[in-house]
Amino acid sequence: MDQSNTTKAQHFLSRTEQSLNALNPAASLNNQRIYSFTLIDREAYRIRLDDAKGRNISSNLAIDDLFSFDVIGNSRQRLNFEGLFGQYEALMKTNTIELLRKLRGGGSDIKKEVLELFVAKFVNFLRNPY
Repeated sequence: MDQSNTTKAQHFLSRTEQSLNALNPAASLNNQRIYSFTLIDREAYRIRLDDAKGRNISSNLAIDDLFSFDVIGNSRQRLNFEGLFGQYEALMKTNTIELLRKLRGGGSDIKKEVLELFVAKFVNFLRNPY
């Protein structure tokens, strides 16, 4: 697998997963937004909404070069795991949509979707630095 690309801002919670919970799921991927909150008081369970318009998913929960293991010279090319993560993200979206469709239709066999979502969530757990 070619691990070379130009992705600098790498999401530790995938854009795909965030877009499944977007405020505006019909918007283009670059314009989707999601609510974010700041924890005010952990003991009293108090939070504050950061922005009533939400945060742009394209820059939310991302760190520059989080999964890059090499930056090639002075170029924009990087070696990282984005291609590998992209495979799991595509499966996550497909499986989530299919699972919801099956559940609305009476809950036929959902083992495949549940298992593959579990694997994708586990990969997300491993890639989350927090």
